[in-house]
Amino acid sequence: ASSTRKALGAPATFSFCLHSSIQGGGNGTIGGLLRVEAPPGFRFTGPCVDMDFGEVGVASSFGNYDLDCNISARGRQLDIGVMGTLGLKGTAETGQSDSHQYSLTVLISTPEVLGSVGDWHLTSFRHPIVAADSAMDSSVVPGFPLIDDLFSFAVTNIWKEFRPGRLVHLGVEIQFQEDIMDGDELVLHAPE
Repeated sequence: ASSTRKALGAPATFSFCLHSSIQGGGNGTIGGLLRVEAPPGFRFTGPCVDMDFGEVGVASSFGNYDLDCNISARGRQLDIGVMGTLGLKGTAETGQSDSHQYSLTVLISTPEVLGSVGDWHLTSFRHPIVAADSAMDSSVVPGFPLIDDLFSFAVTNIWKEFRPGRLVHLGVEIQFQEDIMDGDELVLHAPE
């Protein structure tokens, strides 16, 4: 793997809907907590200011003082405390399975051994103190094998337009580890 990528971290994005709402604490205190646990070999590289978190389709859902982020457990655990009055809305509250979809992008360092596979865990808690009686939702996101062919890959919403169900201006930036040669074929498959 590239030493530059290892130093900065690679972006990893999680999209999810919560079943149970996570309440904000308001007044500078943490209400509920969202925990993301990385599989062995992966590390959150931080700092948390490089984290991008928000509700999909909402231009600016969280301000600088709405979330409190901490990386612990030797970099394998990311805790996001909800401090603002907005909170994170769950589907149990609205009755619609996809009414509030959230997206979290963080920087991670990848394992030294390529091809490693491990599960990611997302857990929400009613209170900032992690305890069994405070746990609400828990999900496992299966990992996938890593192949180190790209130095970087980014997909961006160029004009920051949010229209449900479609993206108007999409930017794709790819940096390869090696030069692309005549006859090489690049195939991109967009998610459905």
